[in-house]
Amino acid sequence: MGCYVHKGTPALTRCRYCHRPICKECVGDTPYPHSCPGCYPNYYAESMQARLRRKTMGMKVAAVLSV
Repeated sequence: MGCYVHKGTPALTRCRYCHRPICKECVGDTPYPHSCPGCYPNYYAESMQARLRRKTMGMKVAAVLSV
């Protein structure tokens, strides 16, 4: 099984999101383990949006409690 990004390179594992085979170089390119270069930007954007929602909700709760 070969890496879908680096053709001819043996796959080390599969992406945890799309399950495509990825090699050691792909695994090392992203800060999230076992995510391919194609899925990492989407996962990162979703996680940042979730953090922003939690932060905004915390600020709203603090404002209500301070009244």
